[in-house]
Amino acid sequence: MAGRTYERLGIEVFGAHLIEHEDLDPVYLALTRTGLDFDWTLRFLVAYWCSYHVGFSCFAADHPAPDYWDVMRAWAVNDTEAPAGGRWPRGHERRHARGNSGLTMVRKLEERYPEPEQAASTLACLGHDGVLPCKAVMKTVKEEYLFGDWIAFKVADMAYNVLDVAIDFDEAAVFMFKDPRKGAKLFWRGEMIKAGALTAELAKTAEPKDEMAMIHGVVKHLIEVFDGHLAPPKRERPVGVLEVETVLCKWKSHLNGHYPLFNDIDEIHEGLVPWSAVSESAVAFADAMPGQERRNA
Repeated sequence: MAGRTYERLGIEVFGAHLIEHEDLDPVYLALTRTGLDFDWTLRFLVAYWCSYHVGFSCFAADHPAPDYWDVMRAWAVNDTEAPAGGRWPRGHERRHARGNSGLTMVRKLEERYPEPEQAASTLACLGHDGVLPCKAVMKTVKEEYLFGDWIAFKVADMAYNVLDVAIDFDEAAVFMFKDPRKGAKLFWRGEMIKAGALTAELAKTAEPKDEMAMIHGVVKHLIEVFDGHLAPPKRERPVGVLEVETVLCKWKSHLNGHYPLFNDIDEIHEGLVPWSAVSESAVAFADAMPGQERRNA
């Protein structure tokens, strides 16, 4: 867990740092820069959506079907040593995808999609005509076993940012989870104190009369604050609601002592190190990650 001794930053400075130093969504950025073929990327995405671990996902993506599903089953059961040593890894967000539950998830995916590339294409609604609402993509994802709201939103986010699927992210869908709402509320309370509408003591428990109206105001304000920044990973559009949601989530963790600057970049690199010995694509992924100048210093 990250230390609690670093200086806490205001959201304007903190958010600008995330965007400028490419620590907003470094996995998305690396996926657009690896130079690996598209089928590899699709296989990576399925493994990542199941495991939420970059190193393992690189290794799994190196194996086309049918070997791919053998790797995924070994990962799910987790009763043998992983090729990189130790236990087969998974992120905290996918901690329940193990044992019988994880194996059932993998088997159901394999039965429905013998080719993992087909699984990624279907879940991400790749090739769909027109603009899809975020909730429509999430509905497709949640048809799969052990794919709930959180990972369904992550799939839609990555489909949009990595695979260029046209998706409409309305504020209600983007802020359906508690962490970005809490981040927005923290910012709102601070602004209310600055405006003299609340004392610091009252602000500790103050609640907006209309939460979605508050969120809309916070999003609108922060989009204006970050005007002039282009949204990673491709830098082809202005910062929007998705980036503001990520900034708010990470800023909340930052204030609570769990997110120093460069946190995600450093943690992802740490997770790639052991897998780089058994996967050339893990090496390519590490090389495509932001933050190289810090590691080479």
